[in-house]
Amino acid sequence: MQIASRLRDTTLGDLLAELHRAQATGVLELIERRGRHAIHLRRGFVQAVESESAVVRLGDVAARRWGISRPAVERARMYAHARGLRIGHALVATRVIAAAQLDALLAEQQRARLELLYSLRDAELRFRVARPLPVGAAEQTPLEARDAFFGRPRKRERDSEHTQSSPPPSARRPAVTRAAHHRHIEEYALLGVSPDSDPRAVRDAFRALVLALHPDRAHGVSDHERDTRARRLVEVVRAYKTVSAA
Repeated sequence: MQIASRLRDTTLGDLLAELHRAQATGVLELIERRGRHAIHLRRGFVQAVESESAVVRLGDVAARRWGISRPAVERARMYAHARGLRIGHALVATRVIAAAQLDALLAEQQRARLELLYSLRDAELRFRVARPLPVGAAEQTPLEARDAFFGRPRKRERDSEHTQSSPPPSARRPAVTRAAHHRHIEEYALLGVSPDSDPRAVRDAFRALVLALHPDRAHGVSDHERDTRARRLVEVVRAYKTVSAA
């Protein structure tokens, strides 16, 4: 299997879709001046994302996308450091999140890392044989195809936009949909997904957030943190209603 040598000649969505269809196992490297990025694939599914420049820490994901308070994240971080644990396990041990939520939070981190790579305009591309996964990645559930490349820009769509000055209504419809989505970019950010995510991905992200922020999950937290979670839950529900109706 051959892939393009430069990202500018294709799109990351096309690459991941092609590797998924081929059930490829290996590492897709993207090399640019800021550093190297690596997407580990197992039988076509994204298992892990690494980057030398686009660092996405799990604690930051928990705070920014799940509404968990910074003090709670810092307590978990210190707990992890003192006991030699990873931050995700420390978040569970300190009862910031439930054990059943850890997989969803780790998947959210992988999606955030991948989202940063989708912003690259160009990079040298290489596909190499599989190498050891980052610590802890083997335990995670791979990203589903809808999270990795569904709804992402494709080269044929990009080329079509440049060559067709007046596309037929059927071709214009997706562009109208994307424009509508971008009017609610803040709401999508609250849900922790991109405006181009498909409805199922949005629904799954919403359900994960509701589970994380529900009052029944707030045992042992301070009154201030409980109030913060309650306000965040209201915002998340309002955001989901807005994008669902768009």
